[in-house]
Amino acid sequence: MIFNLSIHHGPRYPIVIGTGPGSLADLCAACNFAAEAGLRTGRNYLVVDFLAVDISLSDVERKTLGQHSAQQFVHLSKVALVMQPEFWNGVAEATAREAGLDIRIFHTLETATTWLNADPGATSR
Repeated sequence: MIFNLSIHHGPRYPIVIGTGPGSLADLCAACNFAAEAGLRTGRNYLVVDFLAVDISLSDVERKTLGQHSAQQFVHLSKVALVMQPEFWNGVAEATAREAGLDIRIFHTLETATTWLNADPGATSR
C-alpha cells in the first residue's frame, strides 16, 4: 500500500491529510510536509488528519516521532492531530509536549477544528 499526503488550505489554517500505512520514515516526512505548509502559508496553527493512516510504531519510534514533530513544528503555536483511537498511546504526544509543542490529539476532525477555532489566534503571523 502507498502512504499519501494531501493538503487543504483552509481560511485559518492548513489541514494536512494522510492515508495509508505510515512507517516512522513516512510520518517524519509528513511532519516535514506539514511544517512547510504552515510556514509557507504564514499560519500559526495546523491540523494533521491521520484518520486514514495505519500507524504501527514501537514506543521508541513514537518518541523519535514526537521529538521530530516538536523540532519541525517549532514555528507553530498549536497543532491538532486527528487519529483513530486504536493507534494512539500518548508516547509521541507526551514527548512532543515535553519538548515545548502545544499539540493535542483528537479522534474526530470536528473536535480538532473546534479546539483551534475557539482561539482567535488561528490567523496569519
